[in-house]
Amino acid sequence: RLPRVLVVHLKRFRFTQMGSKKIDTMVEFPTHGLDISEYLVPRESAAAPTQNGSSASSNGMSAASSSSSSSAPSSASACASRGPLYYDLYAVSNHSGSLGFGHYTAYAKTEGDQWYNFDDSMVSKMPKGAPIQSKASYLLFYMKREK
Repeated sequence: RLPRVLVVHLKRFRFTQMGSKKIDTMVEFPTHGLDISEYLVPRESAAAPTQNGSSASSNGMSAASSSSSSSAPSSASACASRGPLYYDLYAVSNHSGSLGFGHYTAYAKTEGDQWYNFDDSMVSKMPKGAPIQSKASYLLFYMKREK
């Protein structure tokens, strides 16, 4: 079973011997209709052992082999029979600043598709069409779409 809520954590900090650095790359993500079906292992082969005892992945690869030739169905085609599995964005946690000093804000959507900006004790209604994606996006919260 898939979770009702899917949380995606975007890596925003890089740690090196010289210290930490904020990663502010713009990441585009869907607000509606995130289809995760192509990333799932088909039900038939999820734990099907191979001859050598390791588990085979949906593309015919196994932990002990890197051969790409297989007669097993691809993950995309095998999961296609399951149909699309959609998630819709309902909240975003944003981080601005650095690792040592930063500020968190959030955007959250009501059931009526109205987005709000949460910034400390201030809550404001966002205009229709206001950008949800930014270089500060840090955590993405998706709700599984019911059929």
